[in-house]
Amino acid sequence: SSASSVHRQIFDTLPVQAAVYCLWSNLVGPTFALTLLFNCFDLGILAMWGLTPADKPFFWRLSGNIAADSEERARMAGVNSDQYFPRAWHILLAGLLRDLCNLIWWYYSLCTKWRTHRRQAVIPVLDGRGKEMQSGLHALWHPNKILDTGHNTNLPELLLCCLKIAFLSHVRMDCEGMAAEDCHRPMEDHTQALLAACFFMHSVKFIYMLRVSAFGGKKILVLLKTLVSGAMREMFLVAVLFFLAFVITAVMLDRAGDVSWVSWSLYRGLIFGDGAGLDNMGFRIEGKAAELVSARGVLQNLLVILALIGTITFIVILNMIIAIYSTEYGRLETESDLLFQRERAKYCCTCLLGLQKLRTRSRC
Repeated sequence: SSASSVHRQIFDTLPVQAAVYCLWSNLVGPTFALTLLFNCFDLGILAMWGLTPADKPFFWRLSGNIAADSEERARMAGVNSDQYFPRAWHILLAGLLRDLCNLIWWYYSLCTKWRTHRRQAVIPVLDGRGKEMQSGLHALWHPNKILDTGHNTNLPELLLCCLKIAFLSHVRMDCEGMAAEDCHRPMEDHTQALLAACFFMHSVKFIYMLRVSAFGGKKILVLLKTLVSGAMREMFLVAVLFFLAFVITAVMLDRAGDVSWVSWSLYRGLIFGDGAGLDNMGFRIEGKAAELVSARGVLQNLLVILALIGTITFIVILNMIIAIYSTEYGRLETESDLLFQRERAKYCCTCLLGLQKLRTRSRC
């Protein structure tokens, strides 16, 4: 599972495929299904809490908001979710403790493997490669592997746990020392923002978990791998650098607008071709003919030229991104079976290290 991309052909061999298939079918597959069910349940609780305003039925923003009249919708427009939701709070706390326990146990198993291979490294140094062979397994289980997002997703999982801790702590502290009936009030804006961030990151986690499923897993895996491929990262970097150059130049020319206003106007105008964003950059064409030919300053004219050049530049860049994505997707789709086997092998290792807490005394 730790093989690099250039060595992924090992997953095309029958022994490796048989090992992954047997381990997944007999042990890890049911565990994955149960873990997916737990995460789906946590995601539903977050959605229910976020879509239920204070003193309203469950999922009111989806169902009741449609049937409500205009006055009711206007009154509930600025009302956040209920601060006091004890059942949802305890369910999310249980899921948080489960994930933290698995992460801590995974890291403990990783450190145990690292120490074991350090003590048992007795390969004799006979040639120039002896030292490399001796430290290979020891380096493979190094504790800093938790930072390697290419081989595990525990660091993003830890960030999600930190967000959940912050959200649950805010809810708990806001209701500390108060009666239950006094806690039934809309939560603060920052608490609602934490709830929305938790839901979004948990949704991303749930979608990413589907990459090893038998139904649509290969397509999801190829889409994600293409999005973070080396060619796509380079094109995104080029696009960001060009955008920063246009923003800084526009701020120098447009002395009336601040940095955020100019940045959002260029983002809407150059990336999406939005009319309001282009209007802010000097492309406004509404009005009488006399107003259209009114005198402009030198800086305003330069700003219009800058927006025109930027529009042409980003049309070329966006088309290049589309073309590179299509090429990378076609290349990775031919290797989807190998990528799928590798991801399942990685997930099997994660389950064996983080979920298997009762182990036998076998020497295997």
